[in-house]
Amino acid sequence: LEKNTGLKKLIKDNNIPCENKTINAVMRKAIWSHFEEELSMEATDIEISKFGDGKESWGQIKKHMPLYYLFRADRQNNENDDEIQNPMSFAVKEIFQEDDIKELLQRVAERVNERLETVVGGTLSMINEMNPDIASSLKPDIPAVEDIKWESVFRRFGIKGDNDIPINKRGSGVKRMVLINFFRAEAKRKLEAENVPSVIYAIEEPETAQHPDMQRRLIAALKELSTAPNTQVLITTHSPVVVKELDFDCLKLIVSGPNKYIGKVDARELPYPSINEINYLAFGEADVEYHNELYGYIEANQRLMRMFNRTRDKVDYDFYDNKEKKHQHWKITKSAVIRHMIHHPENDLMPDVTREELKASIKDMREFIAWEKGAPLAEIGVN
Repeated sequence: LEKNTGLKKLIKDNNIPCENKTINAVMRKAIWSHFEEELSMEATDIEISKFGDGKESWGQIKKHMPLYYLFRADRQNNENDDEIQNPMSFAVKEIFQEDDIKELLQRVAERVNERLETVVGGTLSMINEMNPDIASSLKPDIPAVEDIKWESVFRRFGIKGDNDIPINKRGSGVKRMVLINFFRAEAKRKLEAENVPSVIYAIEEPETAQHPDMQRRLIAALKELSTAPNTQVLITTHSPVVVKELDFDCLKLIVSGPNKYIGKVDARELPYPSINEINYLAFGEADVEYHNELYGYIEANQRLMRMFNRTRDKVDYDFYDNKEKKHQHWKITKSAVIRHMIHHPENDLMPDVTREELKASIKDMREFIAWEKGAPLAEIGVN
């Protein structure tokens, strides 16, 4: 909160290197860097009346805040349907953030304000002739330039398709398609632009009403957009397809209920990060890929495989051996049966694996691996 003189004194008293002592922002940055290890951050209330009008203070702070755009998952189901209107209105907002546009609007606003002051002044002069008491209590109330909502002029901006049919009259899938290409265009524009404002895009369930292949394209577009300068993209999803398209360091797992958890994704039962495991933890998604990973982890360690086979009940597995040209009958674990059926679905001597069986086998192998990690094999007498 120090002014220019105070900042210079702090720099001088503490021998702080500073490249330019005429700019307050540069001096504050130098001071912060010098004391970074000693400074602790905490929320503090300040008396804004010391710095002029509170509204004026927010106007200055707002200039440095990023643009924030939220794309909701649910539809508004009205004539203006935000699901299609929002991307276009957001584009308008960003255009109004460009320096050359701001300069033009500043001149327009100043000219309009001049005319308004003339009109208001003339009106007050006429009132003064009729009733001086009323005129003395009136004054012009003209909004500041930065408070003018220029983008509201274009709030009805939209897109029409064939035969002049508005896009907001089309299905959700088509409207989401518009979103995809909006993001692609944004990514291209931002990557080519300089000095673009900071932007945060928050998208709820981008997979809504989209074919899996289109989900992949959308995520690719969002990932490309996130590489643009000063740009951050946040999404929430319930789609395993979307999760598989993201990098591990981009994922946060949110668990509700009594064991609430929000945090980074890391290795759990498997000794390496697994997208299939993340989908299992997040959505209860029990698929053959995750079953293969778990079984493959156990099978790769001979001692672990022997222990698993010894501690699990055996069930029947029948198949036709093409090499021996005869039927074979084995007694193996249920997980092994499922493993064989995954890779040999043509085996008509066995019933198809049900989803419940797949989930039960995955649960069993996860519990076995977790138990093994807590008790090293050498300590439980397995050679």
